[in-house]
Amino acid sequence: MYEKTEEQEIIIAIQNYSYNKARFDELQEQIESICYKTTPAYGNLAASSGGGFNSKVEDMGIRRYELTKKADIYKKEYVKVENMIENSGLDEREKKLMWWIARNGRLAAFARREHIGKDNVYKIRDRAVKKIIAATKAQNGGK
Repeated sequence: MYEKTEEQEIIIAIQNYSYNKARFDELQEQIESICYKTTPAYGNLAASSGGGFNSKVEDMGIRRYELTKKADIYKKEYVKVENMIENSGLDEREKKLMWWIARNGRLAAFARREHIGKDNVYKIRDRAVKKIIAATKAQNGGK
C-alpha cells in the first residue's frame, strides 16, 4: 500500500464534509428525542434478571452523554473543513470549488456549470489545496 499525501488527505476530508455534517445532525436529533417516559408500561411486569438497580433517568443521561461524545467527533471534522475553506486565503472561485467538492459535487459538473475547462478545475483545486496546507502549517506553527 502507498501512503496518502497531505493533499490527498485534505481532499478526502473535504469530500467527507457532507457525511460528517449529516451524521452530526442525525445524532443531534437523537439526543433531542431522548426523553423520560412518565407513563407506566403495562406489558411484562416481571422483574428483570440482573443484580443491580438501573435508573431510567441515569440510563437516559448515559445515552445522551455517549451520543454527545459521538456527535462531537463528527462536528470537529466538519468544522475543520469549514475553517480550511473559509480561513485559508482562498479567492472566491477557489472557495466556490471547495464548497462544491464538500457538498459532493463532481469536478466535471463544476467545469460545465462555470464554463471552464476540466483541466482548469483541477488546477484551481490543486492551488486551493496548497493554500489550505500553507495556512494550516502557519496556524500550527509550521508543524
